[in-house]
Amino acid sequence: IPFYVINLAGQFEERVIDNFVQEYLAGRTPNPCLICNSQLKFGSLLDRARAVGAGRVATGHYVRLAKVERTGRYGLFRALDMNKDQSYTLYGMSQEQLASALFPLESLSKDRTRQIARDLGLVTSDKPESQDICFVASDYRDFLEGRVGEAIEPGDFVDRQGKVLGRHRGAAYYTVGQRRGLGVALNGRRYVLHIDAARNQVVLGERDELLIGELVVTRINWCGIGRPEQPLECQVQVRYGTVTHEAMVTPETDTRARIHFHEPQLAPSPGQSAVFYDAAGMVLGGGLIEGRSASGTGGSAL
Repeated sequence: IPFYVINLAGQFEERVIDNFVQEYLAGRTPNPCLICNSQLKFGSLLDRARAVGAGRVATGHYVRLAKVERTGRYGLFRALDMNKDQSYTLYGMSQEQLASALFPLESLSKDRTRQIARDLGLVTSDKPESQDICFVASDYRDFLEGRVGEAIEPGDFVDRQGKVLGRHRGAAYYTVGQRRGLGVALNGRRYVLHIDAARNQVVLGERDELLIGELVVTRINWCGIGRPEQPLECQVQVRYGTVTHEAMVTPETDTRARIHFHEPQLAPSPGQSAVFYDAAGMVLGGGLIEGRSASGTGGSAL
């Protein structure tokens, strides 16, 4: 079997790592796996594969892929091992990319995969679980400090009315919903409600102030279906994991939609992804979270 080594370090640095850093500096929480999957693994790597005569790219993602007869489109479905499901990070793939993808582990559990590796005598059979962010050794804050520490300055913690509550290390070191590690003593628990990168302020409040009824999502990719003409009832996942929430997704443009949750939810961080699923676990589409709607639960938009 021919073996090729393809160096994509430069593209990874430019597209994934640089974006990761700039998003945190802008007060957002990025999802680097999304860019890596859609632009590198099934983008640049697929192009190189075709250049040497290969027709597909196979990866070790735990996700199922099938051609859906009623739509004629390729559909991504949750893995059979729900604890390892990675469909959330693959919603950005196009139909062309899905047609050229293989996911050999789709019907296996992680334990079964390890056992097969042991039976084959592979040295990676008992390799520890990989980190969520492959290029960050421990804490993303240490990574940011090493990269752009000189651009991150201390600022003020404030409440929603603008009252100063204390000082923070730098807005890039915090994410929406964070409670621990704030480093400020207040009467009762406080959570990060919003990050104002322009003012270098971190807005704190109580847990109830994090509750939202609606979200605005941009850069949408309709994966398993074309853009719906009517509001879509579905399950929406707003964090990495498997927890979904019943919601109605209303497309506003080809790349923008509004999500209305049937029950109030804790606000996710802007920059993270909202992924839409049907009852069968198929990825309908997804996009990047821009922020809460002005009409959402919890008061005015931040």
